[in-house]
Amino acid sequence: MSQVLSRPAYHRNWARMPIDHKDPSLVLYLPLWYPYSDMTGSTIYSYDRNRHTGTVTDATWGIQGRTFDGTGDYISIAHNAVFDITSALGIIIWFTCTNVDNYRSLLNKNDDGADAEALAMMRLNITDGFLMGRIQNAAAALDSITGSVNLADSAWHCAMFGYDASNLYLYVDGAQAATPVAKTLTPATNAKPVYLSRYITLNERYLVGKEGEVLIYNRLLSLAEYQNLRLLTKWRYIS
Repeated sequence: MSQVLSRPAYHRNWARMPIDHKDPSLVLYLPLWYPYSDMTGSTIYSYDRNRHTGTVTDATWGIQGRTFDGTGDYISIAHNAVFDITSALGIIIWFTCTNVDNYRSLLNKNDDGADAEALAMMRLNITDGFLMGRIQNAAAALDSITGSVNLADSAWHCAMFGYDASNLYLYVDGAQAATPVAKTLTPATNAKPVYLSRYITLNERYLVGKEGEVLIYNRLLSLAEYQNLRLLTKWRYIS
């Protein structure tokens, strides 16, 4: 019996979904809207080859994903070696945001706000609603890229942040949202969970909004690949 089947089996309707969940470069896929037991309870299982276990804290389920109220709602996915991504990365998230009175994290893997982050953060900056992607090395040096589109408008947006050996990239709603930024460091690794919504600092910060589709690849996706995945999944969020 394969490792995939050692967790709860895929629902029979899964084959109808357009994402190639057996792609070996897809290390995490959470269709948070999926209306079956895998995604509606307090324990969820990712729809990739790894079948990660996620724990939901207070975030409510709906037909477009999970809603986070900004006061302690989050999802955590336990650390796995597949998240030790140091050479290339691609993260795609469908989300909404209704409040940016402080930093609001979409996804991060940080070490209590003090040490290295294995997966780059995706967060909305204070007050202005611009998306930032960030990586950090063991010495706490940072590379970051910030988009030019304000996203704090309650509408659904699809963003991709990623990097390769040379640059950081940020795409929003099917287009480049920032000029690529030179990558000067190698992201460090840690054993912390992957968090959706939760950013651990001295004052913990949480998303006010929703997250739907969440995908992490251990390679940088091209703009064309990102655009195609956006088109395959947008039916859930926008017409």
